[in-house]
Amino acid sequence: MDTRKLVVGQKVYMFSESEVYGFEKGKVVKITSAGVDVLVGESIICFDDNGTELEVERCKRHDRFLQSSQSQSLALPAFHPWYLDYMPFEERTAKIEHHHGC
Repeated sequence: MDTRKLVVGQKVYMFSESEVYGFEKGKVVKITSAGVDVLVGESIICFDDNGTELEVERCKRHDRFLQSSQSQSLALPAFHPWYLDYMPFEERTAKIEHHHGC
């Protein structure tokens, strides 16, 4: 994914290597020379210019999980980085809807 081709307001999907998470929808809210910021729910995730979540973002997510956990003995989820989907939003949506319609 070349983030230089994205525009503010554009809808995107992101995915993780972990099969647990699947795809998430987001919206590009900021473009910088280093990459893009994507609003997902109420969180902003920063991606580099290749569409890979920045390591600092993964650390923040991990810290938030630890703070929200009621017990430190809970098994931690695998925090794989998020990647912006290379496929256009509309095309990915159609594939997901077709898959769920089967």
